[in-house]
This record gives sequence, structure tokens and C-alpha cells, in this order.
Amino acid sequence: MNHTSSRSVPPRRRVRAVVLPGLAVLGPAGALFVVRGPLMISAPMCMAGRWHGCFDTFNGVVLMMLAAVPLSASVVWALAYRRRAAGHTSAWRTSLAEVGMVHGTVPFVWLTMMPGAGAGTVPGRVSLVPLRDLVTMGPLGIAGNLLVFAALGFFAPMRFAAPASLPRVLALGAGCSALVETAQYVLRLDRVSSVDDVLVNAAGAVLAALASRRWWRTPLSRAEPSGVTRLRIHRRYGVDLSLVAEEAAETLLPLAERRRTPLDVTGGTARTSGSAELLLRMVTNLVQNAVVHNLPSGGAVTVHTETEGATSVLRVENTGPPVPPERVPTLTEPFQRGAERVRTDEHAGVGLGLAIVRSVVRAHDGTLDLVPRPAGGLVVTVRLPGGP
Repeated sequence: MNHTSSRSVPPRRRVRAVVLPGLAVLGPAGALFVVRGPLMISAPMCMAGRWHGCFDTFNGVVLMMLAAVPLSASVVWALAYRRRAAGHTSAWRTSLAEVGMVHGTVPFVWLTMMPGAGAGTVPGRVSLVPLRDLVTMGPLGIAGNLLVFAALGFFAPMRFAAPASLPRVLALGAGCSALVETAQYVLRLDRVSSVDDVLVNAAGAVLAALASRRWWRTPLSRAEPSGVTRLRIHRRYGVDLSLVAEEAAETLLPLAERRRTPLDVTGGTARTSGSAELLLRMVTNLVQNAVVHNLPSGGAVTVHTETEGATSVLRVENTGPPVPPERVPTLTEPFQRGAERVRTDEHAGVGLGLAIVRSVVRAHDGTLDLVPRPAGGLVVTVRLPGGP
């Protein structure tokens, strides 16, 4: 099955496919080159597997962190591959966020919890006067404290919707830092438990969150009486529906292959403004419904994007059993699956797919039309305001 045979790959997508992997390789390589001098001091100890001089020093821990990048990248690939095979939306982003939180946070927490020379004998010390310890930290100390929970602030809103706001990221960073400072005091690690550490750690998490804000999971607000969560878009970005359609098709490719249902993506650029994650969820739900609710054999699914004046159009058409016209208005209601539609245990769901699509379309000030095909199946058309 070839879901891109009807259209050549857009130049922007080709550039992105080259640039992003290149940056992923050049970024760590550049960082390693810049700090190669200090890190190489600990390299012999780390290569020999010695604790002293490697795992108890800043240079050694950072060196091991960089050396573990290929392993973390492999874990990200394995998780994303498994999720894509299961038809998971945003498989790469979810996997990268999970691994990134661990890879970027654990080493710095390890450094923070390293005991001093008087650990176990010196009583715990506390500094509760704000900003007093910043003077003694110095630039390197402040930079190190900013990095402690930076990965958590960067990746947590990408993975979970709950912390996807700056006040919540601030609370998350401050809470985690307070736990670390409390542990230092209780375990008597010969380290000062300072309120300034909490302030700087939390600030680092917020700054990192600002850098990843474009890829946050969209927070959901109060639930509607109908049972579907009302969606609110807090920040809009330019989105090309043609690229979203291709990503959704690639995600659902294993499912379509298992069901032997041809999946074609056609048309051209269709730009709008909104939440890239919600629009991807919308298109993925439409394509998944079109694949699952299809003929047992000889079916097909077509995803088409185009621009009509100031409107961007997405059209998903599938074959399938006939749908009575009187049933069409109820298909976008929760827990409605249509009359005599094919159902299997695989991705059967609970009938929320089109209800979620309707909610996403409304959040983007668009329209949703469902028209039964005379030969069976549906034509679902989404019209959204054009964007930059």
C-alpha cells in the first residue's frame, strides 16, 4: 500500500526530514566538542569503571550522560515503533518526552544528591532567606541549578496535558526541588538545603517549558453534558492539513495493512491556524474510523486536502456498508457507532471518534459534514478557516 503515491512529498517535508535528524546528531556533537576539555579529565576514570573521579564528579556524570545519548535514542525509536504499530497518535513525541524526562533529569538529581565530605556526621543545614545564596552560587552554580529540572519542564507538558501551563510547570519544578532539598536535609548529606535552589530549579523548569511550548499537549477544560470534553485552544499556530494527513496515514499504516485496506493521500497544501496536536488527533480519528468501519475485503480509504478560497478542506472517504441517511446526524454523538457497521475487537473503541472530531472542529471554528456514499461508506468533510 502506498499512501503517498497520488502526491509527491512536499519540499517542506523533505527539508524537515533532513534537517531534524541532522540537528539531533549535530546538537549533542557540538555540545560535546565545546566541553570536551573538562570532560576528558574524567574520561580515563569513567572508562576504567571507577567510582571516584567519574560518578562522583560533575564532569564525569555529564560525560556519562552524553555517552548514553545513543542508548536513549534507541529506546525512543523502539517505543515509537511499538506505538506506531498500535496506531498511537504522536508516537514519536510521546516516546521522546518520556525518555527525555528521565535522561535529562536523573543525572542532575544524582549530582544534587551527591554527599559532601561530612555526610552523616554534620547536621543538616537550611537557608530560608531568599536570594542570599545566589551571590555564593556564581554563574556556573546558577547555570547548573537551572538545568536540574529543565528536562522535566521541557518534556512533561509534551507528554501530559495536566502540567501544560506555566503556573503548573512552576509548581512541578518547585515541588520536585523542595523534595530534593528535604532529602538532602533528612539524609544529612553535608549540603545546604536552600530556598534559592528551589527558586532557581523552578525557574529553569519554566524557561525550558517556554522553549517547548509549541509542542505541548493541549489542556482540556470542563466536560460538556454530552460526555465529550470541551476543547479550548490557548495558542494557535500555522498548520498544514496536508502534512497532518500524511502523518496520520503513516501512523495508521500498520492497521490498514493488517486489514488490507488501501489508504491514499491526495490533494495539495491546505493551511489553517490552530493546535497541531488537536488537528492530528482529529485526522487520525477520521482515518482510523474509515479503516476500521470498512468492508472486510476490497475496501479503500482516500484522504484529500485542498484549499477553496479562504477555506482549507480535508475530506476522508471510505467504502463500507450503507449508512441510512437518518442515522448520519447521530454519528457525531458520543457512543454512536452507526447502523450495521463492521466491528472488530481491534480498535473497536466506545464510539467517541466522530464526537471528538466534532469537538476539535468546533474549537477551530470550522464545519463538519457527513454524507453517505450511495455504494456504502461515508464522505466526511472538514472545512476550517485558512491560515498563514
